[in-house]
Amino acid sequence: MSTDGGDSQPDFYEQPDFYEQTRFLTSARRYGLGSLLLTAGWAVGLPSAGAVLALYLHHCLPDDGVKALGVAYVSLGAALFGIVLAGLAVVAAFFDRDYVKQLRAAGSLDKALFGFWWVAALAVLALLASVALTVAVYSGASEAVVGTAVALATGLFVTALLEALSLVGTMMRHGLYRAELLAHHEDRARSEP
Repeated sequence: MSTDGGDSQPDFYEQPDFYEQTRFLTSARRYGLGSLLLTAGWAVGLPSAGAVLALYLHHCLPDDGVKALGVAYVSLGAALFGIVLAGLAVVAAFFDRDYVKQLRAAGSLDKALFGFWWVAALAVLALLASVALTVAVYSGASEAVVGTAVALATGLFVTALLEALSLVGTMMRHGLYRAELLAHHEDRARSEP
């Protein structure tokens, strides 16, 4: 608490370490690992990875097709990463003092933006797996290496893509919440004498 003995805010040095509280894994645990992993994105991404792997292992997806897939995943993954960052910028624009106060009061301030970080991380992992796939297939790596890379790249890309779609809902909700907050302030201002 404050050194003046009053009920004021804690001293700066007594406040929680926000750097430690906002590290990726700490934030993910607070967000809820189940909320991150038990999603429609993963439910579609994992079977997609299995299906593409099966096509590759049964030689229904030739190396030329895997090369094209790797290049497409790299291009689309980079675009997806940019879209996620743009979405984060749009949502962050809603965060004025009143909106932050409302999110804090609802206990959701620390979770309000983590979904963007999560999907950006998925997009980066998908990009890395896609680059590995491209290198593996162009270098003539073994079937096991290419198969692993194609499964990882497909699973992560499809999951990131569908999780990005869920961010559209997050953005919409923030827009609606912000509009309701503004309407509430306007109604209150009109009712005051």
